[in-house]
Amino acid sequence: MTPDEQAAFVPAKPAVPVTKPDPEPAPKAAKTLYARNILADPRVRGALGRLSPEKRIVQICGIEALEQARHSSASFRPDLLKGFGKNGGLIAGPHLSARGGAVRSRGVWREITFDCTVNAAFDAITSFRFAIGDTIPRSDWAARGLAAD
Repeated sequence: MTPDEQAAFVPAKPAVPVTKPDPEPAPKAAKTLYARNILADPRVRGALGRLSPEKRIVQICGIEALEQARHSSASFRPDLLKGFGKNGGLIAGPHLSARGGAVRSRGVWREITFDCTVNAAFDAITSFRFAIGDTIPRSDWAARGLAAD
């Protein structure tokens, strides 16, 4: 190839580097556990008692995630939670690591990530870490299975 032919393959201006999306926010330890009163309700305890430990951890950690979101800001009023995405929920013993989740407040979905550990009976939370991230574009809602209304 001649130098002129090689120059034809070099762009006139440098390519714009592709920016990677912001990484998920790192979960921070919750200062207060809020689900304790909800989980103490006999009706809730009865319903949870009929679930397998894996389903129970998902439920009680989801309750805590929603309560943490509710207490994170006076203007934040969450009404729905999708705890994790298609490949984002990992249960290892008494620990649930949830990634790719979403929480809705006032009709807007935002990213949520959390790590939750429960006791040996799978009926109380012993530690909880969470982070609420960016707003999820409406164009992504359907693909993520998020309700539009």
